[in-house]
Amino acid sequence: MNKYQQIARRVPPKTRVLDVGCGGGDLGLALKEKQCELKGLDLKLDRVNANRDCYQSLEERDIEAQGLGEEKYDVIIFSDVLEHLNNPEIVLEKSRGSLRPGGTVLVSLPNVAYLDNRLGLLNGKWNYTDE
Repeated sequence: MNKYQQIARRVPPKTRVLDVGCGGGDLGLALKEKQCELKGLDLKLDRVNANRDCYQSLEERDIEAQGLGEEKYDVIIFSDVLEHLNNPEIVLEKSRGSLRPGGTVLVSLPNVAYLDNRLGLLNGKWNYTDE
């Protein structure tokens, strides 16, 4: 089971979901079976390719500058996103205002102890910072 399938397991079926940093759309693909109403946000929508059809809507947005928007969601997912932000704590705090009552924020972060990441660090590579 990949990380997107693990996240999708925690999302109730037929809920309204915001995928922040939707990237290649892999999470959208994992959620497709759950019949969720799925919106994707990304800084650059050209990253969303083969899985575009999994999303009911896609929006290009700088969440640090523009927030998450006015809509409300049952679930907001930050999958490998927060480590790229200058002020992730502010984004998380503001995300509460985009939740419906009883809503949930799901966060996944890269595991620096994962062998591939450790080997990359040894070779001077760390893909989770801005250049």
